[in-house]
Amino acid sequence: MTRVLVIDDDKAVGTAIKMVLEVAGFEVIHALDCTSGLAAIEKTDFQLIMIDLFMPGIWTVTFSITPPSGPVESVVFSFCIDG
Repeated sequence: MTRVLVIDDDKAVGTAIKMVLEVAGFEVIHALDCTSGLAAIEKTDFQLIMIDLFMPGIWTVTFSITPPSGPVESVVFSFCIDG
């Protein structure tokens, strides 16, 4: 089964993405911040990582430039402009 890590500080958005991906047959972990996401990566190999572009605590572009150990097939950034 393909494992996906969703890193999004908006709990509602992350939960919605998780539910859609699980219905599609993916195994999904949702982390609420990059620190938790990095901890999940240390424990599990993911084939896809989806990261909210604007989150407090760490600049997410740095997260992608310094990849975690182990192969990750894809990293997807997402963001929403509101207002």
